[in-house]
Amino acid sequence: MLYYKYSDYLKNKYGEKVYKLPVNLPVTCPNRLNGDGCAFCAGAGTGFEAMSAAVSVTEQLTRTRQMITRKYHANKYIAYFQNYTNTFLPPDRFRSYLMEATKIPGVVEISVSTRPDCVSAEYLDIMRDPRDDRNSDECRTWITDSKLSYTADDRQGTWSCRIYRCSTAD
Repeated sequence: MLYYKYSDYLKNKYGEKVYKLPVNLPVTCPNRLNGDGCAFCAGAGTGFEAMSAAVSVTEQLTRTRQMITRKYHANKYIAYFQNYTNTFLPPDRFRSYLMEATKIPGVVEISVSTRPDCVSAEYLDIMRDPRDDRNSDECRTWITDSKLSYTADDRQGTWSCRIYRCSTAD
């Protein structure tokens, strides 16, 4: 097989379709500090269909999960931190948002939108923590960018616009 869709991987791993739950955080992007941003995000970030960043992560995930569960009878979810550059937050705040998402029932993966120049070893270590803190392999964290993806376990960059999981163990 030349191409294994990530959605197929998730369905195989979890035994059912896994749905993304969008989350907006109170964050910006380095390109917005002295300008209008770049081509990757809309004016309101890529999370225009999500709730306001003023709404807590728990509330955003809970309300969206209820809607998706009713509509699709879903049980497994990806907490998708989608707006701007999430690793542009201070590390302690970034960690607290990820930890908040791990407490939502059914969240089995976390996706974090960012930029390659805003990913440091500290953030990769933080993204490994949600899984470690739960003493479980249930919740995985990975980071995505529309040009470059990094995996948290091996810290290798791969050119892609797909999403890769952080754990190489399986």
